[in-house]
Amino acid sequence: MAGLILIICIRVWYTKQRRSFWKRTTKLINSNMEDLIKALQIFMKYGNKEYPTSCEHDILYVDIDPSIVSEEDKETLDGLGFFVDDENDCFASFKYGSM
Repeated sequence: MAGLILIICIRVWYTKQRRSFWKRTTKLINSNMEDLIKALQIFMKYGNKEYPTSCEHDILYVDIDPSIVSEEDKETLDGLGFFVDDENDCFASFKYGSM
């Protein structure tokens, strides 16, 4: 009888942990999607290219010339996970490049 009670308690605990994990994961994914959309809206102010993005080796690149982007928008983009990639003369992010 004690073994059965222990199994039930473990099952209840496991179910709660799994639900909690999915809640946290969904919130994180939604937050990342919201941040990405905000960043893309900022980028769109500076150009609307036919192929504005590429992804390679876990890095998402956005082909917008950093020299035309305001300092205020660069700070906002930095907070959203994008940085100026001087080597490729664009913006890049490790946050959205892969799963």
